[in-house]
Parts: sequence; structure tokens; C-alpha cells
Amino acid sequence: MVLNTINIHTYIAQTRTLGPFLRFALWLQGCPLRCPSCMTPAALPESGGELMTISKLAQRILITIMDNPTAQ
Repeated sequence: MVLNTINIHTYIAQTRTLGPFLRFALWLQGCPLRCPSCMTPAALPESGGELMTISKLAQRILITIMDNPTAQ
């Protein structure tokens, strides 16, 4: 992995299903924990996902907030 990048499994720019209020939901790709009750087993392998720079991710989050200021 290149410095200043993050491996994104998926994201939802605006959701209310994962808690109260409108929020930006982010799932990362690659997890060593292997919890028996993992809600996203497809995100466990380190391979796959989309490498994204931190600044690009921040930009996507900021655009979401600007489009809907009530997002958390």
C-alpha cells in the first residue's frame, strides 16, 4: 500500500440505516480480525477494493456535506 492511500471496500455517501441521522458510511478492505459475526466478510481479504488517496476521500466526504449540511 502506498503512503497516504486507503483501501476502500465500498462507501455510501448518504445513509440513515447505520445509525441515527444522515451519514457517510465507509467500509475498508482488508481486516486481520476475522470476527465470527463480521457484517462484511467480502471486505476481509487485503486484495480487492479501491486504493484511494486520503485527500480524494476527504474531498468526497466534503462534497457530501456541502450537498447536505445535515450529514454527520
